[in-house]
Amino acid sequence: MSIEPSSHRKINGEVTIANDFQKAKPTPIIQSESVRKPTQKSESRRRNANRNASDEPNPFGIDFSERIAQLRSELDLKHREEARLIKEINDKMSQTNSGSVDLNRAFGLAVSRLNNALLLVETDTKQLANTLKVNSKLADSISSKVSSLDEAKTRVVECLQLAGDMRDLGVSSEQVDAAISGEDFEQAAHHIHRFLTLDKAVFQLRDSSDKEAGQSIKQSYDILTTATARLKEVITRRLNDAVERNDDVQIKRFVRLFPLINEHFTGLEIFGHYVSKQIAKLGDESIKVMKAGGTSDRLDVLYSDTLIRFFDGVALIIETSDKIIANGYGPERYLEYIKILQNEIDKTAQNVVKDFIKSRQWDRIAKTVEKYLRDPARATEKPDAPTLDKLLNEVVLMQSFTKKFSRFLERQFNYIENIQKELTDDSGDTNSKKAEAESIQIEKRKQKLAKLLNESYLGSSMQDITSKYIQLEHFYMLETINKAINMDHKEDEQMNSSVIDDVLFLCRRSIRRSLSSNYVDGTCAVINNASMLLETTFYEYISETIKSGYPSVGYVAEAFQTAQTAYNVLQHGKSTQEAGPDAQREQFILAVNNARATSELITELKDGLIPEASKLFKDPVAASKFEHSVSQFVEISHKMSNLADAGISSLCVAAFCPRIKTSCDQYIDLNHVLNDDQLSAYEMNPWVDGGIAAIDKVLAPFQASLHPLNYKALLISSCGEFCKQFERVILKCSFNRLGGLLLDKEFRQITSYFSAIGGWPAREKCTRLAQIVALFNVDSVEEACELWRQAPAAFVSEREIQNILTRRVDLPTQNVQQVMKSLL
Repeated sequence: MSIEPSSHRKINGEVTIANDFQKAKPTPIIQSESVRKPTQKSESRRRNANRNASDEPNPFGIDFSERIAQLRSELDLKHREEARLIKEINDKMSQTNSGSVDLNRAFGLAVSRLNNALLLVETDTKQLANTLKVNSKLADSISSKVSSLDEAKTRVVECLQLAGDMRDLGVSSEQVDAAISGEDFEQAAHHIHRFLTLDKAVFQLRDSSDKEAGQSIKQSYDILTTATARLKEVITRRLNDAVERNDDVQIKRFVRLFPLINEHFTGLEIFGHYVSKQIAKLGDESIKVMKAGGTSDRLDVLYSDTLIRFFDGVALIIETSDKIIANGYGPERYLEYIKILQNEIDKTAQNVVKDFIKSRQWDRIAKTVEKYLRDPARATEKPDAPTLDKLLNEVVLMQSFTKKFSRFLERQFNYIENIQKELTDDSGDTNSKKAEAESIQIEKRKQKLAKLLNESYLGSSMQDITSKYIQLEHFYMLETINKAINMDHKEDEQMNSSVIDDVLFLCRRSIRRSLSSNYVDGTCAVINNASMLLETTFYEYISETIKSGYPSVGYVAEAFQTAQTAYNVLQHGKSTQEAGPDAQREQFILAVNNARATSELITELKDGLIPEASKLFKDPVAASKFEHSVSQFVEISHKMSNLADAGISSLCVAAFCPRIKTSCDQYIDLNHVLNDDQLSAYEMNPWVDGGIAAIDKVLAPFQASLHPLNYKALLISSCGEFCKQFERVILKCSFNRLGGLLLDKEFRQITSYFSAIGGWPAREKCTRLAQIVALFNVDSVEEACELWRQAPAAFVSEREIQNILTRRVDLPTQNVQQVMKSLL
């Protein structure tokens, strides 16, 4: 159909579509060829013009005639194609013209309805826009009025506040002198506190144009300023007098007044000196008891008891005094207060520490140990381990109570911080930025307190003592472990020797002693030293016997052992019984058991230390340090376990391999290419029962002498050795189908035996051999290949399969080679 372009008109500035579809007539979209094709005259004129143009001489000397002729032929071809397409389109349109009028009419009606709906939407939209514009103007007007009201309210509140401040200023100036004269210092302090917290705008009215009001404010200001200085002088004198008389009631009364008049430092200084006198008195009493020698049953911990008695008394004094200054002075000034007290605490601590160093010869012992650890061969003396043990116990007690006292001060500081926080919360200030800034300030104050305690004489002297304690603890562990090694012996009916329990007990004791000091760095250093001693000195002692190996069996081995025994008797003065192979075997078994037991005990040590440390080190950083340090025990436990495994492997090679090899070599002499009669006869063959009996005979003595885990490892190792030797043997034998069937039966008997005594780990050792035996027990080469493909894990390679199948005399060699080529 042909649709003429619709006309457009503008309604209210908008373009709308005018419907002219009802008047439209079906006409072809494409005009006829006579209309579109050029006339004959115009065509002839174009050709003549082109011919004349071609006849003209080309100034460049280039001939385009051939190219022009080619383009003309292509243009004629396109004209003919265009005429054909126009004819086809008009034919199609003529077939559908019968229903085009109704279709145009329906489409025109739909467009008209849509146009009317759009006009209605446009009208509603304009009305909505006008309404919103009016509402916006009303909102702006209301907002400006509300802003004006807020500003007026703010000014009214400020005026009321200013009026109230002026009234308070007048009342305070009128009553403050009377309160001071009547010794009502609390009321006077409140008047001055109100004066000091007034808005500065009140005092700016002194310079206003209202001379009467300005003069009144100036007079009140002068009166209160004078009263502040007067009250400070009076309560300072009264507080000093109360301190001289030790009048606790009056001291508490006047100390609370200084924050009200903004004289925090003066109050803290006087009160701090008063509390320092109490601490000094307590320190003198403690030193006097220490000089007297204490009680006879506590002489070994005389200095630690002195510090404990002193710290307990100081804690009680501080706890009582903090209740007086908690509300008025705040956490920042509390640090200054602690600094004043710490100076007096350091004086007593200095006397105790210096007397301890002198009386216990601490520095001399530390230097002696340092020289010994640096060069034991040239050291002329060393301290006695039992005496050193008592000294270390006292040092740890001193460290522990010093740390507890520091934590007490931190708790008191947190108590002051919490009171300050409650006052801030009651003020109703919930600004998040201010709260964040306050939390940063709290953290800074905690750091200042920690720095103050660490840099004090008490903190620095304990750090010095701790550094020397770590060295002495290392020496103590070294000496006692060497002594335990020298005194090593084995009780009857025991699998392990005494050195295991002794060494682990000593390490546990030293570590727990360091834990009681509450110093995580010192504890980690002691753990590191204990780990080093276990990994070097103790490990070398146990591994020395294991590395020498289990004495071999057999005639040649016996001859060699006899010669070695004679050498030990002559060279080292040992008896024949001590240097003989039986004694060497017993020592080897004992060393393997010791290695396995040590691995278990080290794991128990680690598992026991972690809960104890979690109760002491609440700080995440300290807990992380301890966990990292104690993780060394896991590596040492694995190292001891690997040493035991190496010993078991040596035992298996020396005691089991020769007998297993001999038993398996007998299998080569048997016939494995069987018929039915031979199969029945061979089922009664005692080779399997004999081999199992031989292995069981060798294993039986070790069950009672080996650690359970070592015995299990020996079973698994012997199973692996048997599988290795049996695989070597069967790959040298030739089988037929019945021989493979018997091999499978024999293998099942052997694996049942090892599974019964060794469990699933022993059965896993037989996995490769099981695949090899299964390949010997197939009916065809194809079945062997399919069996190999279906195996969950291939323990046998393709080339090994070919080698196995060639041992089957009843399988064609050519067939084996062909199938294996496809498999490879």
